[in-house]
Amino acid sequence: MKNIIAEGMAPSGKAAKGSGRLYAGTAKVDITPPVGIPMWGYEEGISSQGIHDPLMARVVVLKNGHVSLAIVSFDLVCQWSARIIAEAKRKWKLNYVILNASHTHGGFHCHPNMWYSPLDDKAIAAIKEATTDECSLLEDKVIATIGEAAKNLFPAHIGAGMGPVDSEYFGYNRRVVGTDGNVTMLWSNPTRKPVEPTDPTVRVIRIDDDDGKTRALLVHYACHPVTLGSSNRIISADFPGSMAAYIEQELEAQGIAMFLQGAGGDVHPYEAVTSGERAFQLIRESGISLGKAALRVAKQIGSPENKSPVLIKVKETVLAFPYREDHTKIVDAGVMAVVINNDIALAVISHEPFVQHQLDLAAKSPLKNTFLLGYSFFGRGTPLFTYLPTIQAAKEGGYGAGVGRQNNSLLEVGAGGRMVDEAVRSITELVKSVK
Repeated sequence: MKNIIAEGMAPSGKAAKGSGRLYAGTAKVDITPPVGIPMWGYEEGISSQGIHDPLMARVVVLKNGHVSLAIVSFDLVCQWSARIIAEAKRKWKLNYVILNASHTHGGFHCHPNMWYSPLDDKAIAAIKEATTDECSLLEDKVIATIGEAAKNLFPAHIGAGMGPVDSEYFGYNRRVVGTDGNVTMLWSNPTRKPVEPTDPTVRVIRIDDDDGKTRALLVHYACHPVTLGSSNRIISADFPGSMAAYIEQELEAQGIAMFLQGAGGDVHPYEAVTSGERAFQLIRESGISLGKAALRVAKQIGSPENKSPVLIKVKETVLAFPYREDHTKIVDAGVMAVVINNDIALAVISHEPFVQHQLDLAAKSPLKNTFLLGYSFFGRGTPLFTYLPTIQAAKEGGYGAGVGRQNNSLLEVGAGGRMVDEAVRSITELVKSVK
């Protein structure tokens, strides 16, 4: 295990931390690709035939004079651009950059690492060639947008809260374990059969300016954005996009709403994989439903009236894991912990965690407002696209948990649990550390 921790760069094994007046900056940019770009989410390489709603990248920068952090959300399947992170740090003097993808299956994926793909090398090369220019343009846009947020900072107040998602649209666990122990995959659940585990909780971070205006809402939930099924050929951000658009309409003109994907690896919206106009209607309705739940939580978050210093502490760790089917192959995985004012904690990992990991993190973390960010990259470790099932799920099998490429479960059994435990250790260490 390697501790790689920085404030400018702090000595290895010590957390970056600093206290000072909090400043924040926000910005967003349209990253919608042109019609015809290969989509990715179900069948690799199928060309898009239209655009229903835009794909966006949204940025929040936090800075307290000692530590600076950019959080970027993408309406993409995933986004692991080392170039975005490196250039944002170099050009805008940021200590940390977190990239989090909503995992919409109505989008596309830049330079996918399709280790499990059924396509041959020639087909994969063709997809990468077809997306190279657009992905480079996307990176340029996002780097500039991070700079826009970093250059337009305002004195800020930050708080967090959580509440129930009491909605007919969300959500159920797509793995149904029978009394015989066998797993049946339930890809859609229009009859609303309750299947656990899920985390029916929306977590919200609210950032206000000195005038009391909400400038950013960071909305965290764990659910696959798969309202659109595999027959879809239309670009869409799915419910995270409509959620963000709804909240931004409700906020003042300068406010942005950011969706942060949690451990949604085995959770679907009830009416998943729907086709046609009904699917787009569901996207709007479910996004608004989630947005209303987030706004209810946001209203309950107290906003400090003073200008007290805000403490930001960060720790990065790299863990090594063997491959599940070949223990001679080892891959690094990064775990980042961020603690703000000993009130808010972010646990950031790559890969696609099952929701039980989020429940376990919430139960073990010393901080009530703890957010597990899956589908993320912060520049450490190898961002392989693989599920992180629990040990119990791996025993039961099913898609995402069984052995073999067709199940997309690459790392050794228990890898997800180790990442969560490392995040808990790091958060606990940061909470106990002094200024």
